Amino acid sequence: MNLDELQSLVDMVQNSQLREITLKQGDRRLTIRRDPLQGTAAAFGDVEGLMDGGAPVAGDLMAVASPPDTVSYHDVTAPYVGIFCHLRPMVGMGSRITNGQTLCTIQSMDIHNEVVVDVDGQVIDIHVDDNQPVEFGQILYSIEVDSSTDV
Repeated sequence: MNLDELQSLVDMVQNSQLREITLKQGDRRLTIRRDPLQGTAAAFGDVEGLMDGGAPVAGDLMAVASPPDTVSYHDVTAPYVGIFCHLRPMVGMGSRITNGQTLCTIQSMDIHNEVVVDVDGQVIDIHVDDNQPVEFGQILYSIEVDSSTDV
């Protein structure tokens, strides 16, 4: 991906009804998300790793890539080592979640341990796939926290 392609993706999100778009390439992930308050789009993630040849990103794009100050985010991490299992129906990208809601389970020694969220908000990223092994402290979900919730 070159700088022009990245800029065209940012422009596409900014000038459309899309709220965000996530690109995956191997272990690397890039999310372009529109700020609902300002209407501007910003890129988050391994931008340099997705560029052709790992070329560094221009300074003006790095300024665009910083998250807005008005939005807070919360990562839900694995409290156990085991196998990540989505609940059915799956809590997916864009899902509204509430404090105390079970997001998934982690299977360890044939026991399904529930992972419960401690904030209200919206799922903006899922970092693991179903039936993938996870380690203690590994990030499972990223949540955009509702402004009325303290993290």
